[in-house]
Amino acid sequence: MKKNSEHMTDEGRIVRFLTRDFTESEKEDLEIWMNEDPENRKSFEETKKIWDHSANIKDFQSNDKIEDWLKVKRRINFERSKYPGHPLLKENMIRFLRAAAVIIILLGIGILARQYIFRQPEMILVSTGDFKKEIILPDGSQVFLNKYSKFKYPERFQKNRRQVDLTGEGYFDVTEDPDKLFRININSHAIVEVLGTSFNLKSHSADGSVDIHVISGKVSFFTPDTKANKTILTKGEQAFLRKGAISVTESKDTNFLSWKTGILNFNDERIENVLEELTTFYNKKFKLKNTCENDIRLTSRFDNQKLESVLEEIKLVLKLDYTLDADTIIFYFR
Repeated sequence: MKKNSEHMTDEGRIVRFLTRDFTESEKEDLEIWMNEDPENRKSFEETKKIWDHSANIKDFQSNDKIEDWLKVKRRINFERSKYPGHPLLKENMIRFLRAAAVIIILLGIGILARQYIFRQPEMILVSTGDFKKEIILPDGSQVFLNKYSKFKYPERFQKNRRQVDLTGEGYFDVTEDPDKLFRININSHAIVEVLGTSFNLKSHSADGSVDIHVISGKVSFFTPDTKANKTILTKGEQAFLRKGAISVTESKDTNFLSWKTGILNFNDERIENVLEELTTFYNKKFKLKNTCENDIRLTSRFDNQKLESVLEEIKLVLKLDYTLDADTIIFYFR
């Protein structure tokens, strides 16, 4: 057997070792060969690496591993030297290793492409319930969701569009991207399209109405039936969708973002309007009992205050008393 190993090619030694088809004497010869020259050990390590990774290549199906090895070599136009110690052996081995490495890399890229690039992105659904939530989208855009809202978005945006769905209320700060439109579907009743801007969007699922306030940039607002006649809104404008019709006005509501900031501002505001805002903000019912002809107005600022503090301030400033009746707060004149 020693005699055969003396005439065995370097490649033959390596392949027999990798297939575990060797004698102790051949194993010793391989170790001596690797210790003779650092390049020999390098060739062994590279060949072993290719051999290990090649287990996933389709041609490796038979029980004859040496034959399988030759199949891969033939695939990349590498012919085994017929003569031991042939001067082209080392050069061919390097060519083979490089080509095999390319094959393995391409196989890896193919697997990643199937698993990530060509796979449809999964949709993520967020329901806020009794809490507000902040979401960072895959493009860096920020979305702040109010209570009792639902928001759906993909784990990654597709090449030429950014599309999400909203039910409820949300504040959007959209990252600008001229090549990728940002689109919001609102309860199937309306659509908002932007490139990069900030705005507040509120939908009412009961009647299908929608309110939008633009804080910066430009927004396109339309319904599925009015795609050809989109309403363009700019900073400081607001629009309302009621019964399928869109109307645009200058934004005068100073408290449309109070749900997010926690701040309520009233500047000479009628008490009826104040109580309406408080009803929405604190999720309590507010009423005024024994109204009179006097026009009662409030100028005040409530900055993240507890309900009890707000009630006492109104009581003091407007000289009103209040009482609690179940879930309703009733103001009345002294």
